[in-house]
Amino acid sequence: MIVLAVAIAIFIQSAFGTNSSIVKSCPSAAVKTTGSNYFRVLHDNCFLFMTYDTVAYEIAKTKCQDYGGNLAMPKTKAINDFLVQEMKSSDKPRPMWIGMHDKVIKDRAMVWEDGSNVDSWDNFDWTNDGLFGGGEDCIALDPNDGKWHDYGCSKTGSLSRLGAAKNTKLPFICQYRPQKDSGKTDKDSDNIAGMGVQDGCDNNVNKIKDFGDSRPSDTNLDDRICPPFNCPNLDCGISGFKMRNNCQICECRD
Repeated sequence: MIVLAVAIAIFIQSAFGTNSSIVKSCPSAAVKTTGSNYFRVLHDNCFLFMTYDTVAYEIAKTKCQDYGGNLAMPKTKAINDFLVQEMKSSDKPRPMWIGMHDKVIKDRAMVWEDGSNVDSWDNFDWTNDGLFGGGEDCIALDPNDGKWHDYGCSKTGSLSRLGAAKNTKLPFICQYRPQKDSGKTDKDSDNIAGMGVQDGCDNNVNKIKDFGDSRPSDTNLDDRICPPFNCPNLDCGISGFKMRNNCQICECRD
């Protein structure tokens, strides 16, 4: 029986990873308020898949920055493929904001959120009629084809004055640099270190903290405090748990 128990434990650890990679690589405050179920790790680079929070691009960026990160920047095919793979594990995959836009460049060239040019790898969906025009200034990653698609994210300019510009609301992916004690560098980002799994949870519920500051939030969360979230026997993947009265409950989303 002991041998069988050990074998089962090894299988579970190899199949799903452990929380140790998340604890080591991800901001502890973000993990504490969101729950590790939404985090994944790629060679000590931490990614947060905010599948349940649908907001405009600028709000998504601010929420990532609140914990020292930014919108995800898949600058290599390996990172992009990793993100797509995780997005597909959701029961309802859909495009998610990543950190790329053309809002400040006069020639409408796309740039990453860190200010670097998009020149090391090109993954645009060139069949998209709105690309580099029509007021569609920001990029989302679509898990259906793995390509970068542009969406409206600007409330300024001539199109906005005519009422034609759209400020699209999408879920988003945050990226956090390796923590100081991880011993890894940015050039390690292509390699998969492991995948985190959810925190424990029971039939209690837990408030999903609004990552934004005091500015208005599109998620309509109130300030009510929810009981601690603890659900050890249910893994919903990045699809996440159901919400009730703005708190998580121990049931998977349909």
